Amino acid sequence: MPLNRDPSGQRGVMSAMAFNPDMSKTFAIGTFANCVGIYTEDDIECVLEIGDLEFGVTHLKWSPCGNYLYVGGRKSDNILKWDVRNTRKEVGRFNRTCGTNQKYSFDLDPWGKFLATGNQEGQILIYDATTFDLVKRSEALGNCVNSVCFHPFSSIDK
Repeated sequence: MPLNRDPSGQRGVMSAMAFNPDMSKTFAIGTFANCVGIYTEDDIECVLEIGDLEFGVTHLKWSPCGNYLYVGGRKSDNILKWDVRNTRKEVGRFNRTCGTNQKYSFDLDPWGKFLATGNQEGQILIYDATTFDLVKRSEALGNCVNSVCFHPFSSIDK
């Protein structure tokens, strides 16, 4: 992998990494320099760079099918969903309140149907990952919710 000094390499401090679950030997690296690089394990070459994001990347998550990459960052009220196949474009956004440099993580359920995130108002937000509609919003918990995680096989209805 090229170094920061190498003009052909991805720029910035590496701040997030996620491996594609589709067994394609690809992985994503996000940086505080507002970009994400998609790499292959075989060549360790950047095959796609998603640049000019409006935030420094702090969290990445692949969809279970491996076709979509979810990108979150510091001081950003949005989680972006990118199609990394032929279209290589942003598909949509999930809204949350996140106005600090604090890292806010998010998660997808094991089937890729729902995305859950927290916000600085102390709420947990659950979105439909395909329609981008807010499905559930928890009562305010009193403090910010900066990390959420789905149970590996339980439904959100329980």
